[in-house]
Amino acid sequence: MHTYNTTPAWSRAESQLDAVLARFDIPASFSIQAWSPNYFDAMCTLSSAEEWTTPELRPKETLEAWENSWPTLVAVDTDGKLAGFLRAITDTRITTYLCELLVGQGVVNVTCTVPRS
Repeated sequence: MHTYNTTPAWSRAESQLDAVLARFDIPASFSIQAWSPNYFDAMCTLSSAEEWTTPELRPKETLEAWENSWPTLVAVDTDGKLAGFLRAITDTRITTYLCELLVGQGVVNVTCTVPRS
């Protein structure tokens, strides 16, 4: 019989994030962090500003979707304000499906690069 891990996906995979982000040249005006439920209200606000209604109409299901997805990332500016977010799902071997990507209206001309090895 298979046993299921009840620890949220974002919590299990958070330890991988630092290694991945180390490969990127991220502007000093932002930090990329693993999503956690602490960002949920700000994410809903940002979604509403873009007329994405699911978080407002179905908050319980939206929160569950985020808790059970990985990678789930947020971009936070130097003032601690949520600037954007990403939610994806992956098989951790071959495929990653990008479910949601939102960048706030005030974020312009920001480029992140991945150095070639």
